[in-house]
Amino acid sequence: MKDAIFRAAILSVLCVAGCCPDDAAEKSPGSESAVPEIPLVADAAPVPVDAKPPILVDAPEGWKVDYRGKQGIPLYVLSSKGGGMRFLVFSRWPATDSPGEIPRLMKVLADGFVAQSVDREDLRLESRDYKVETLDGEEFKGQYVAFKVPAETQVLFVISDGDGIWNGQFAGAAEAWPVALDVLKKLKRNND
Repeated sequence: MKDAIFRAAILSVLCVAGCCPDDAAEKSPGSESAVPEIPLVADAAPVPVDAKPPILVDAPEGWKVDYRGKQGIPLYVLSSKGGGMRFLVFSRWPATDSPGEIPRLMKVLADGFVAQSVDREDLRLESRDYKVETLDGEEFKGQYVAFKVPAETQVLFVISDGDGIWNGQFAGAAEAWPVALDVLKKLKRNND
């Protein structure tokens, strides 16, 4: 089951980036590379207006914060018209892993991203080597890995506030990542 969840997380990151593997939707549910029946980030629908977002996002001026969800899984989609960012997305990890699992999960996601990029011209990595970095925010802590692909930087991250895990992705110009990283470091639980 966990392998299916990892595959879904990797596919969700790729699909949001517009790089969904061509065979993801074509494989039958019994085949080895079928997409599991759990929500993918790209499929998330808007959450009702009265739904309380679990995280407060302090986004820079000019950024749009869109809180969505599907089947009880919260999703944030942040975008900006300027500054070189295409998107910053993150959602609650559907598995019940503990924050202590973040290093293992980050490695699985990064290795999966590298593996998916091998045969994909649109995900041609400058290097398949990567360095896991620490994300040490006020309330959320975790890890991230940045990859350089044609014309932009893609960053995968896994974070936690101590109560559940969130995973996500940034895509945009390399100089926009520090701004997005600062947003992630300032995330706060919505205790209202």
